Amino acid sequence: MKAKLRLRPDTGYIMVDCTHPGMKQLRLSTNIQVSESEWNVKSEQIKGKDAAVIALNAKLSDVSNRPASFLDKCMKEGTPLTAELLKIELLKLVAPQKAEKINNVGKIVDLLTYTHDYIERNPKNSKGSTLETYEQLIPKLERFAELHGKDQLLFKNITTLWESKFVSFLYKEYNLCISTKDKWIKEVISLMRQAKREKNHSNSEFEDFKTEKKEDMRTDAIDLTEDEILEMYNLELSSELDPARDLWVFSAETGGIRVSDILVWDKNNWIREEDAVKYIPIKTEKELYVPLTNIGKAILVKYNGELPKMTEENYNENLKEIGKLIPSLLELFKVKTTNGGKIKYEYIERYKLLQSHTARRSFCTKELRAGTPKEVIMALSGHETESAFKIYDKRKQEEAAKQIVKFYKSRGKSV
Repeated sequence: MKAKLRLRPDTGYIMVDCTHPGMKQLRLSTNIQVSESEWNVKSEQIKGKDAAVIALNAKLSDVSNRPASFLDKCMKEGTPLTAELLKIELLKLVAPQKAEKINNVGKIVDLLTYTHDYIERNPKNSKGSTLETYEQLIPKLERFAELHGKDQLLFKNITTLWESKFVSFLYKEYNLCISTKDKWIKEVISLMRQAKREKNHSNSEFEDFKTEKKEDMRTDAIDLTEDEILEMYNLELSSELDPARDLWVFSAETGGIRVSDILVWDKNNWIREEDAVKYIPIKTEKELYVPLTNIGKAILVKYNGELPKMTEENYNENLKEIGKLIPSLLELFKVKTTNGGKIKYEYIERYKLLQSHTARRSFCTKELRAGTPKEVIMALSGHETESAFKIYDKRKQEEAAKQIVKFYKSRGKSV
């Protein structure tokens, strides 16, 4: 039995890797977090001699030695050693509460514990954006458990009835629109599938969860006009709200950059030219070349080539506070909502629907209104198919008709 301690650079957590012939490799977080400068790779210990460090190193020694002693115990009792059994044993040392949530065959029994476990087991590589989304799901699951009980997150209770409760919770607690609600339901489905593949449960009812078709999402998605974007840009805001406004306006002015890209902006990963930027989107991995407007340039100058850092959740919360300051966003907007599987329509103030993704939609729609050819807009936004781009066209039928008249006149065709 080999047990090795190592530092996971992206999170700073000390991990234990266990290997043994005939046993699946086990990787587990010790829940101890330090910086790279504090970690001694050779001795597999934390540097320092104060009382706190000595106590942590003693715990790490227990973690490192426990696999071998547990193997001896299994051999004496005639019990085959498995990664699942060893995981429970180690969790008793590093996360006692989590150990209580795993059944006697080493399987996790609830969605929240599994989400934490999945993030710990998967380093942030090419799927980093997925892990970040799972991390954002955790507080929502925790809040749902607070309101409805922890048993509601047991795998066996994730049913279509649970889906209705969770959707209602997302709408009431976070005031999420249909498309954003669908995002979280899809993440739950993804985690449930993965947990089932790993034989943590046998529940299949989650496969019947319903998400809206893209055509339906348009009924609760707003866009901001060119004038509204300029009005937002010119607002005098507090230091708390100012960064969120700048992120949003930069996206709406610069090709409708996806939130997954703009929240991880790093001037070392983007090529800045005098009037444009070149970057590779996380979603498509195909390089885009996007012109910079004067507003976009000013925002980059303001942050010395960088952009503000914040979580998507804080970003969206701050945007709604900003939206309250724009008179036209206090107007009512017709929204389709789903509650318990029933569709209904109601009117909600536009600012309540303002979110990170609205910037991308606003860019596409304002350019369509201005007469920019659809193919040009798609080249800037990175849309690869017309069907994907279609849901961003927020022009009313009357606007589209007027645009056609302009094209007819430019071709010398009578109307």
